[in-house]
Amino acid sequence: MINDLFSLSAWASGQNNIESLLENTLNSLEKIPNFKKTCFCIINKNELILQAGSKEIDLSHLFQIFQKAKPIKAIAEEAFILLPVFIKEQLVALIIIETQSSCDLEALDDFAKIFSNTLSRIHEKEELENSYRETLEQNRIKTELLATISHELRTPMANILGFSELLSIRDFNPVKQKEYQEEIYKSAQRLSNMINNFLDLARIEDQTGPALSSFQKSNICELIDKAWAAIKHINQDYQLKLESENEPVYAQVDAEAITRVFINLFSNAIKYAAESKEILCSIKNRRNNIEICVKDYGRGIDADELESIFKRFYRSEKAKNHTVPGTGLGLWICKEVIEAHQGRIWCESEVNSGSSFCFTLPIGN
Repeated sequence: MINDLFSLSAWASGQNNIESLLENTLNSLEKIPNFKKTCFCIINKNELILQAGSKEIDLSHLFQIFQKAKPIKAIAEEAFILLPVFIKEQLVALIIIETQSSCDLEALDDFAKIFSNTLSRIHEKEELENSYRETLEQNRIKTELLATISHELRTPMANILGFSELLSIRDFNPVKQKEYQEEIYKSAQRLSNMINNFLDLARIEDQTGPALSSFQKSNICELIDKAWAAIKHINQDYQLKLESENEPVYAQVDAEAITRVFINLFSNAIKYAAESKEILCSIKNRRNNIEICVKDYGRGIDADELESIFKRFYRSEKAKNHTVPGTGLGLWICKEVIEAHQGRIWCESEVNSGSSFCFTLPIGN
């Protein structure tokens, strides 16, 4: 048996793939005389979970043995040998061997150490590869974000400078003058919203969560009115329809942060509303919270993108193809704020029929 384990240990130490290491190790162990069955089990808090090997071994019985022994070395118990498997000194699994005779536990323990070292090396390699891929992805996202920011800032800034210069060098009739002033205001409001989102991004990243100042009982309908008032001057063609089961509706929130959520959702709805000029905001009472939905009647979102739209910097293919302005931060910030309120946010959408962005908030006392 010792020679067999020595050969197997030499083979195992050269592996670079966990699946290959596991499969071949179990197959080789079962070829050793007196070893009837083998299996590899992940250690869970409540049970041993079979990862590979024999399905005939009684894991519930062995879990009781494991809980009693808590092995740090190979141990023999009844007709079984338990070989502990470690990753970075943390016990993560057991190799279980069913045998009919006594075995050299010291040799088996040495094999288990070699197996653990190999598993740790493969695990570290995979962690490095994953970290490298994540770094590349983050760099790609940052490069794309910088390009987006440059474009998004340039357009409103050019409008502000251009129309301001026109108003300063020429006299226009009152109608034209008001038109140019409204264009300046629209561009300034757009810049303000982007800057607020970038500030929220910085706060969330620095504090691993949104900067919420204070929670207080707030009238949600008043926050909705405040948010709509902040953007209606630059979207005068659009109408907000509010539906509420009863009024007033209160929730325990950071009023400023939730107002920003409404501004982002309203702005988003307007961007994708297409020909429809109506935005619906509904409030429903649930058992321990309220549910709020902001609905547009625009082009909708493809089903395969619904899980991604709340990711940081994510922009749908439709948004890119239709050159809809945006940085991919608004919905992510909404998600961070709502989750910080112990609520949840989601989207329901049907292509060419519009989208509903819904979230919950705790009921105020």
